[in-house]
Amino acid sequence: MAKRPTSTEPHRVVCRTRANGLSRALDGRLLTAGFGGQQVSLWNASDGARIGSFGTDTGVVCWLAAQSSRGEVAAGFGDLSLRLWNPATNRQRTLGTTGGIIASLSWSADGRWLFTGNCGDNTVRLWDVDTGAIVASATTRKSATWQVAMSPDAARAVSGSGDKGVHVWEPRTGKSLGVLEGHTGKILWLSFLPGGRRVISASQDKSLRLWDLETMKELVVLGGHTKQVSCVAVSPDGALAASCASDGTVRFWNTTSGACERTFSHAGLIPSALEFSADGKELFVAWGNEELCGYAVQPRASDVSRDVDSLFSAVWSDPRNDAPRAVLADVLSGQGDPRGEFITLQLNHARGEGTVASRKRERELLAKHQTSWVGPIAPSIESTHATFERGFVVECRLRMVKEAKAPVRHPAWSTVERFSMSRGAPASLAKHLEGLGAKRQK
Repeated sequence: MAKRPTSTEPHRVVCRTRANGLSRALDGRLLTAGFGGQQVSLWNASDGARIGSFGTDTGVVCWLAAQSSRGEVAAGFGDLSLRLWNPATNRQRTLGTTGGIIASLSWSADGRWLFTGNCGDNTVRLWDVDTGAIVASATTRKSATWQVAMSPDAARAVSGSGDKGVHVWEPRTGKSLGVLEGHTGKILWLSFLPGGRRVISASQDKSLRLWDLETMKELVVLGGHTKQVSCVAVSPDGALAASCASDGTVRFWNTTSGACERTFSHAGLIPSALEFSADGKELFVAWGNEELCGYAVQPRASDVSRDVDSLFSAVWSDPRNDAPRAVLADVLSGQGDPRGEFITLQLNHARGEGTVASRKRERELLAKHQTSWVGPIAPSIESTHATFERGFVVECRLRMVKEAKAPVRHPAWSTVERFSMSRGAPASLAKHLEGLGAKRQK
């Protein structure tokens, strides 16, 4: 049974402003922008003070303004220009102009690249911010492009349009990597999860969907809103997503299970935009009465722990499938666990995307953490003779253990593909591994 919306008073009212788009600045302050408004404004999230703004008399038409790691804020305007503003120096510059309205944009983590979606000519573009050059572009032929998002490393980007599909791009070349299909309404918002391998979409069809960009498959449908979902934000650790809809509700979602964990509304108003604080402890929501409010996010460490356990189980139950490994890597990275980075590096290498620097980093992590990462099978193998691929042990040497004390057959053995035996290693364990399909080496 769906949870009934509950009216929740805001933790605090940050300020009064109209915002169709809300994003987090580098230092945790907030940026607001609104369709038809003339200014992009920067606010102090702590006391609601307005820090500064920029705009033109042609009107702000970008639903979302965003700040790069270099400090510049980007937004699209009614004169079809793409403009940058540095709040620290108040310097403004025009990066370029296009043949239509830039409806959304997304920065790379290093601030060098800017990906934009144009609803006027249905074109996505990757901009070199230093030169103003358009590096690559591509067109969706069927319908206007309304929303875009790009992974931090600029390896992947997604766009949403009226054709109901989530288009996946290689932004630096403009190559289409495919279309994710399942929504039955226009795509209204897109957000990447940490790690850049999963993306969540919000649609006019009242649903959100979580996608795996490695397998190009839908992971889960988040259903419960009764009207179109206008915005979705992801918590810094990737464990939660928050959505707002025209039904007047805001919902918190577990990004692993897809469960709705909390639903609230506010005085019968329609929420228009939302964003998490930098520490994930607060959710900011812009409401129709022009109030920007902050809501406390409840701690959920025990839930995250259960999520991690279930993801490890998913890997062990289907060791050939990389999707659970990618999700696990995102969750671990969000918690600051270095194994998340290690799994990601090894998945990249398995796809032939490794570099000299990334392989060096992989060796550094393994040298420091190998013994602990062997996991539940550690008592039965020689930890210095364990080989990892795609983040888990694939080859090992069984150590001497008395047959009477042969270890419990833990699911973690399922990732082992090859093994050898030290003198005295239990024959029953070797038989178990062979039954799982592992090959015994001489």
